[in-house]
Amino acid sequence: MSMKFKISPFISFVTSHILFLCLLFILPAISQNYDLAAILAHKQAAFYNLIAETGARSAIKIPILEPSIISIIKNAPQGFLTCFTRPFLTDTGSFLITISALENIFVIILGLYAIYTSKIIVIKRNILPYFCLFYTITFFTLIGLVTPVMGAIVRYKAQALPFLLIFFIILMQAPLKSVIQKLKIKNIS
Repeated sequence: MSMKFKISPFISFVTSHILFLCLLFILPAISQNYDLAAILAHKQAAFYNLIAETGARSAIKIPILEPSIISIIKNAPQGFLTCFTRPFLTDTGSFLITISALENIFVIILGLYAIYTSKIIVIKRNILPYFCLFYTITFFTLIGLVTPVMGAIVRYKAQALPFLLIFFIILMQAPLKSVIQKLKIKNIS
């Protein structure tokens, strides 16, 4: 869409996400089978039932979703942050949770460094960073809204982490080029 009509990739992705949200409001009126809010609320309830049956030790508290789009929109920021930042180092439970917490710290530090050193011109007309960013935000938000188990959050978000890391690498493109050039000059002399 953005290439055909010469619209900036950012505007293209924002517009498509807004249209998708509008579609979510309309689809339940057409058929109850397409009520995404009810599906997400049901999936979250199934996770809470699983926690009750199995006694999962890595359960966390997340807001209970109501089967409405308003509930999803209201809880979306917290869902994103839950998926992006959990588990914390203070969430002790197992060795694997601690490794995941260290991974989160690394990703957050890398993200802060990428934002600090970024040149917006690098991503201005490139569609790949916007795809990576919007895919990660959408995926993390859905995971954080539905999943109250840290082990499941870690497994599910592993699919989106490469896209987030690619986004950070694209942001750091100019600083990385200068570091590589300095290394080449040192190796030559």
